[in-house]
Amino acid sequence: MNKGFTLVELLAVLFVLGIITIVTVPSVITTNQKSVQKDINEFHKTIENAAEVYVETHQDLKKSGTSFCVNVSTLEDYGLLSGNLQNPDPDHNDTVDNLNASVDVKKIGSEITYTYKDSSC
Repeated sequence: MNKGFTLVELLAVLFVLGIITIVTVPSVITTNQKSVQKDINEFHKTIENAAEVYVETHQDLKKSGTSFCVNVSTLEDYGLLSGNLQNPDPDHNDTVDNLNASVDVKKIGSEITYTYKDSSC
């Protein structure tokens, strides 16, 4: 009797592996995309937090009005952001040194909001 696998057995194994691949690959891709988006949101939040520290220590909103803009380069100059902070966005994959971005600061009543934007002031 010959030892080995028949063609039908090999095709059955390939079919099962194909089904496993079809089921798992979309899940892995979705998880990766969610992870990248989470990293981008955390990056933006880090910059917004640095802008909040800057506003609390360097700006008087009563004198400057109800809204203004803070460039990321200003935050870096004041030591609130590290120059080697890497942007995780694949479309804008650069360090803070080369980042052309800003944070809009708006005062509505007693509430101050900070919103990251991909362009300079």
